[in-house]
Amino acid sequence: MNNLNEDLNHVLIIKEPSKERIIVLDRERYSLGRNPRNNIVIKDKQVSRYHATIVKQKKDDSRCFFWIYDGDLKQKKSSNGLIINKKFCDSHCLQKGDLIVLGQNIKIQYYQFASQTLDLLKLIETNKQSKQLLLKLRNKKSNSVDIHKLTDLTISPT
Repeated sequence: MNNLNEDLNHVLIIKEPSKERIIVLDRERYSLGRNPRNNIVIKDKQVSRYHATIVKQKKDDSRCFFWIYDGDLKQKKSSNGLIINKKFCDSHCLQKGDLIVLGQNIKIQYYQFASQTLDLLKLIETNKQSKQLLLKLRNKKSNSVDIHKLTDLTISPT
């Protein structure tokens, strides 16, 4: 049986005051926060040292999905909490288009894309094209855009 979820890439777009980043979630676990030991370091005073944790899980039909948890999974919650889609939560199963807010300045959008082509890699070769892609993603006009094995991309605004 052909599993539709096999070809999905799970992607975070992190918007910070001075830059935007695209991160493909291809590991089992990610820690987010100010501490340099985190997998995803976010340098903002309102973000806790270990603000959130993202964990990959599998359903019975072997499809992958990700949960985000407030804090470090060791019973220590973040100082300013985890806001997802304008609601405070301790944990949340990420769905396409979810908006995660850390502190007041950090906005993270979660997406899933089919990896049927390498065209996106060509799109992100230049800063201008990357910004156009981010705008499309933010406007949810990207249903036909595919991502395949992206690395963490940092984009400085003009």
